[in-house]
Amino acid sequence: MNWSQEFECGLERFDTSNQCLIFVLRQVLAPGGECRGHPACGQQASDCTKTRALQTFASRKFAFEERVMRGAEFPGLPEHAEDHRQFLSRIEMKGPPQTCLAGLSEIERIADLWLPLHVDEFDRSFGRWTSALP
Repeated sequence: MNWSQEFECGLERFDTSNQCLIFVLRQVLAPGGECRGHPACGQQASDCTKTRALQTFASRKFAFEERVMRGAEFPGLPEHAEDHRQFLSRIEMKGPPQTCLAGLSEIERIADLWLPLHVDEFDRSFGRWTSALP
């Protein structure tokens, strides 16, 4: 996944935050890196340092966005925060044990589907709402 205008919502702080998320995703999904065993890693995905790094970053990114929305008294915050929660839940790799590599492949699939939809439905709605404020 690469940054493109598709991911812009019109709010510089959110666009920068989404650029950072894409950067972290690319680092996490890159072969090697901090993964203990590289592609043949037999580690369970729930114990993978890469998936934990992504979960930590995404949690902090979402907390930042939600603080901004809460401060602005954005009425769409509950739905926006719920979409964040669902993404975090989906990348937790619960269920039957998967290897690290299989887990990262699933995270890539989830992120590729989730991020464009999230920006379009949720981040842009906040951008439109803030631009309509007096």
